[in-house]
Amino acid sequence: KLQDRNLLYWKLASINPEKIFAWLLPRTRWAFTRAFHVFAVSCILTGFTIFYLHWDSFADGVQSLFNLHGLLFLWIVTFLVVTMHEFSHGLTCCHFGGKVHEVGFMLIYFQPAFYCDVSDSWMFPARRERMLVTFAGGYFQLIVWGLCTIIWRVTDPHTAINDIALVVVVFAGLQTLFNFNPLIKLDGYYMLSDYLEIPNLRAKAMSSLWNWIARKSRSI
Repeated sequence: KLQDRNLLYWKLASINPEKIFAWLLPRTRWAFTRAFHVFAVSCILTGFTIFYLHWDSFADGVQSLFNLHGLLFLWIVTFLVVTMHEFSHGLTCCHFGGKVHEVGFMLIYFQPAFYCDVSDSWMFPARRERMLVTFAGGYFQLIVWGLCTIIWRVTDPHTAINDIALVVVVFAGLQTLFNFNPLIKLDGYYMLSDYLEIPNLRAKAMSSLWNWIARKSRSI
């Protein structure tokens, strides 16, 4: 997925995190249990319910974030959520027996981003495991989004914890929508590629589209 010399995907710095994941994995086994997933799904569903029922309050709160204080929160929250998103990919890859050989920072479309190389998952024989590695990052963000939506609703408006929760709700929600969009080369695209078991899906889809257009043009 990562190319060092592609101007749109330009690596800035990286480290080998194998020791970090070796330390984290036994301490995060709880995240792969049925009980945790029941809790996670409950948080997500509760978050959606609150979001739907209190949309007007949410919209009013978002407007209050457009200031220097809100932008500072946004920068910090963005860094933390994206970092944990990528570590979720890495921990899931390690859980299924793979290794993560590289994490670091890069520019994606000239925007700073954190990345985690989980290319070991491509070698997993089970399609389900490959898809779960890709799904893990967005799934984690949805859990955080649900929890923060609950926190936002039960805390007093304009307090620090309420503002932080609101920033997470806005950022995690928007990023998850983009992240699972299969038309963008992010998690949604790779999940679809794994589900269909078609490597380089985008290139092949574009090639098929242009061939179809060419055939239609000749038939006119």
